[in-house]
Amino acid sequence: MKFLPLPREKRRLLDPLGRTALTCLLTAGSFGGLCAPLPLALTAAAGPGLPGLCCVLGCGAGAFLFLPFQAGLRQLAASILIFSGSIAFYDTRLFARRAFRPGLAAALLLLVQSAYLIARPAQLWGLCGFCMAAAAAVTDLLLRRRDRLPLLLAVLASSGQMEEPPADAAFLGELALDGSLRPVSGVLPMALAAAENGIHALYVPAENAAEAAEACADSMAVYPAHTAREVVDALRGISPLAPAAVVPFDPADAWAQVPDFADVMGQPLARRAMVLAAAGGHNVLLIGAPGTGKSMLAKRLPSILPELSRPEALETSGIWSVARLTDPRHPLLTQRPFRSPHHTISAGGMAGGGNPFPRPGEISLAHHGVLFLDELPEFHRDVLEAMRQPLEDGVVTITRVSGSLTLPSRFMLVCAMNPCRCGWYGHPSGRCTCSESQVESYMRRISGPLLDRIDMHIEVPSVEYEAMRRKDTPESSAVI
Repeated sequence: MKFLPLPREKRRLLDPLGRTALTCLLTAGSFGGLCAPLPLALTAAAGPGLPGLCCVLGCGAGAFLFLPFQAGLRQLAASILIFSGSIAFYDTRLFARRAFRPGLAAALLLLVQSAYLIARPAQLWGLCGFCMAAAAAVTDLLLRRRDRLPLLLAVLASSGQMEEPPADAAFLGELALDGSLRPVSGVLPMALAAAENGIHALYVPAENAAEAAEACADSMAVYPAHTAREVVDALRGISPLAPAAVVPFDPADAWAQVPDFADVMGQPLARRAMVLAAAGGHNVLLIGAPGTGKSMLAKRLPSILPELSRPEALETSGIWSVARLTDPRHPLLTQRPFRSPHHTISAGGMAGGGNPFPRPGEISLAHHGVLFLDELPEFHRDVLEAMRQPLEDGVVTITRVSGSLTLPSRFMLVCAMNPCRCGWYGHPSGRCTCSESQVESYMRRISGPLLDRIDMHIEVPSVEYEAMRRKDTPESSAVI
């Protein structure tokens, strides 16, 4: 059975002294009847670091005073231990957000723990029908969502309530307090990694089954489950689960959903330039007055690109899976992505970012597809400059306090802009009111290094009325 480890920044906090102290605390708690709340103490100590460790150890030493006495006092000691671990955990999380109030937090947590003590916790620890499952539910405060189902199975196996799962089985899913399994993000890349590491059976929430099955159902069986009870019963052989069915990968079905070039009237030069750009994978800049069809041409570019192959679909769908953008019914992309962010997007939204774990940005979501930037000069300068390195290398590295993440970002960049601020510079109607200095200032919003990375600069003239009223049907994307 595979278990996902704690994040690296949390493992670093468990120094040798902390591990020794926690081992002593766990041993003493086992003899004193405090087994159930100790997983929270462990996670609280691993989460906030030295302050939480000292807090838990101090309350653990106080719990020793109650061990020789009656069971009611041992429950009181357990409540104090959970309370101290909760304080240590919330102290770090809220203090980092500059919103921590020690008195208020202590009062609220003391109220919760008092209700916990009065309500006879032994009766509440029957989560999912298992007496030790409360340990997994409590650590829900700290662990990642995808870690919760494996943690529950680890608690059940270590307590002797079920046999250890097979070595070639893996488990993913968020465990709710009622025992149901909730979907998680990033199942597709995790399923691919599991198959590469020799896993032959993968248990996932029912909502994630189609995503995992389309990724690698030919080399690994994917079992959907709605509750943790279904997973345990399947491992025990009481009620086996049926593997998820696989939807065939057919990119030909995506052609009917893409806008067609037959809708574009006139613009023979711009149409020819888009065909050359699609054939060579060139970046394109369309310059023209409003209403000339720049956006229309860009949105139809995916219809003349080559079909998306299965390896490309897996790589791109993996990025979309991490960002929770896949369709639950058909999670594997069958057409090349077309991303068109608004010009108010931030640099983090374009390149990727976020806390505590970075998320893919628009340049990664457009991998193997088209990234369209309409009104190019209106984008913030730092957003445009953030694309220079990914355009050259085809990858983007996001570095945050929690770690670094490298994502693919090989895409076609298509930009559209007006020739001046009013948009009518060079138009035959003479409607432009901008001076030459204003036109130059507008064009200088785009840096030279970024323009050097755009291979084709195309002027899109206004379409004459005669070209619009012709009855001849332009070439469709299939003919092109």
